[in-house]
Amino acid sequence: SSGINAEYGQLLLEAEQGSANFYQDSLRASLISSVSDSEVAQSTIKLVATNLIANDHVLEGCQLLCLIKKSSDACRYMQNFHNYKEAIWLAKVSLAPEEYVEAMKSYIDYLVNRASRHQAILLAISLGLFERAAEHLLS
Repeated sequence: SSGINAEYGQLLLEAEQGSANFYQDSLRASLISSVSDSEVAQSTIKLVATNLIANDHVLEGCQLLCLIKKSSDACRYMQNFHNYKEAIWLAKVSLAPEEYVEAMKSYIDYLVNRASRHQAILLAISLGLFERAAEHLLS
């Protein structure tokens, strides 16, 4: 995981100096290089992340949560703020299979509520959630 963080930090540092995100990317690279497994660092980053999320910086806060191995929490926050595309991507690449299925169940419910029942049923079937698919077929 620290190797991945180092690679990600290096990518951020290679950003063009004139780019719109240069300042933020530089700060992110600094943060990544300083992250430790200490309880104080973890607590501080989690507090900053939740404050960002509460102030409509959901994706930035979720990036911080992922940095401290709280991808499951980040996924739930993204779903709660209707960032489903990002939440599903994050679930696919970083969550354990059981957590991934739970995230997808939430997405299925979201699709049903948005009148995308057909898509929700197909997704449920693709995940082997046949009872859930049948429920939505019969509702």
